[in-house]
Amino acid sequence: MSQFGCVVIDEVHERTLYTDLCLGMMKKILRLRPDMKLVISSATLDAEPLLNYFAEFQAKKLEVPGRQYPIKICYEPPNSGCKGLKSLMRDYIDRTVEKVINICESEAKKQPFEDISWKDSLETHAAHIMAFLSKYDDELIPHETLIAEECLTKRLAELKHNVQVKIMTLYGNMPVEDRVEVFAPLEPEYHHKVKKFDAVRQTNILELGLISKTAAKQRAGRTGRTAPGICYRLYSEEQYEEMETTNVPEILLTNFAEVVLYLIAAGITDPAEFDFIEKPHSSILMRSQALLRSLKAIEYRGTKLVLTQIGKKMKQLPLEPRLAKMVLDSMEYNLVVETAVVCACVHVGSLFHRGNNQNKFILADQKKLAFCEDSGDPMTSLVVFHQYIRTPKDRLKHWCFENYVNSKRMKSVFNTAYKICNVVSHFTGVNADINKIDISKARTIIPSLFCRSFGSNLAIYSGLPERGYYDFNEKKYVFIHPSSALKYIDVTPEFIVYECSVYTSNDFILNVCAADPSWLNDMDKNVLEEKRKNKLVPYNIKCGTVIKKWIMAHMDIIQQE
Repeated sequence: MSQFGCVVIDEVHERTLYTDLCLGMMKKILRLRPDMKLVISSATLDAEPLLNYFAEFQAKKLEVPGRQYPIKICYEPPNSGCKGLKSLMRDYIDRTVEKVINICESEAKKQPFEDISWKDSLETHAAHIMAFLSKYDDELIPHETLIAEECLTKRLAELKHNVQVKIMTLYGNMPVEDRVEVFAPLEPEYHHKVKKFDAVRQTNILELGLISKTAAKQRAGRTGRTAPGICYRLYSEEQYEEMETTNVPEILLTNFAEVVLYLIAAGITDPAEFDFIEKPHSSILMRSQALLRSLKAIEYRGTKLVLTQIGKKMKQLPLEPRLAKMVLDSMEYNLVVETAVVCACVHVGSLFHRGNNQNKFILADQKKLAFCEDSGDPMTSLVVFHQYIRTPKDRLKHWCFENYVNSKRMKSVFNTAYKICNVVSHFTGVNADINKIDISKARTIIPSLFCRSFGSNLAIYSGLPERGYYDFNEKKYVFIHPSSALKYIDVTPEFIVYECSVYTSNDFILNVCAADPSWLNDMDKNVLEEKRKNKLVPYNIKCGTVIKKWIMAHMDIIQQE
């Protein structure tokens, strides 16, 4: 940093993982470099917490008024049917599509702009609708933009109007070449462009959540940058007032092992002493360090934590630590490409979509069933990718359409796997060909590699479909998600290992793999036997519905007795 005299950190209100880490590192640097200037900028940030954080440097706030066109905020009426903030999270895609349809219908009749003084300004520009979708959900996480696009296309086709609409998707990890089309000028015959934004972050527990007031303000600001606009909010003004003021920092939501690995790599030998803006609980730091030690990524040298050779390699891979370790372990079996693809699929998300009507649901399920492997989701993803790369380039889009596979996600998987292989090639000096995949060999090795990396997420079958699996780490019953390959082929292994969980109507687990206890090196045999004893024993009871419900409700007591 000696050659720099000023550092600018923009969009600080996002409170991303690396923004918070960068702020903490800069505070340490400023203590060593009093001559250095730090400029922190944001359009919607509450400056007080940062002013307090940098108080020792006599930090000052400078407000610069921005130029913005007028924005009209339209809330839902108080009696619109949504009572309380949690009710907003139900059917949000349907309500978003419904609102876009209403806007298109109103635009056709020119109703919403009749009472606005800047009507002429609006009518002389092509109107753009940007619909923000949620950041978390269960099955809709990977492809909610695609579902919304299909719903909009179908609904608009049913409407009788003269408004031409072009529907396009936009999300955080979209390949650059696909973004170009979104931002390209529209052809003369189009009046609207519908963009849907899907910024999915990889976390251990995925839950559908509400945005903050700061995020709502920022989203409204999107519409007033180049022309006057209208912001339609799918909640009432009273519900807006109930929202949190600012976003929850990503650093408090993410897999903290990544943060610890980053800090140790940066020379912070005791992560607990790092000056976080919002310090995580000490137990989180301890568990993260324990995970990294179990992966052999870090070790103590005296009283200091340092990266091992494995940890240094893990840090270079664009994956969370457990996936990175899985890639490194695959080098022993010469399965780097296959493992890179599996990890890329876990990183990117579900590869399938199901259409927008019952007939398409059935056909999509039949197509997916052909790919499903009885070992679970990791191998199923690899089989899909293997078929994808064997298809001629000029038929890839058609192949994806035929098999209900998300073509844009497949591109992301390819790009991510390619990056992983390049990094590993740097370690080994041997180039890995992403087009050469040994499926037979992968079937014998990949499931065990996955289970060793995610062995802490072990669950045992309860013995009853109604109770699912018992997760001994979380000490609760969980269910394999309906989108899992194991559900599609109706396989119920005794032991399973999963990558992450999502809570909606039940506690569901995603990226599930059948597990052989012998793969789990650190699993104590006595503990394993105890887990087997504690599982429920199924009985085929012939009785009425009422007594069955009573038995299920009191199963914990029955099991103890």
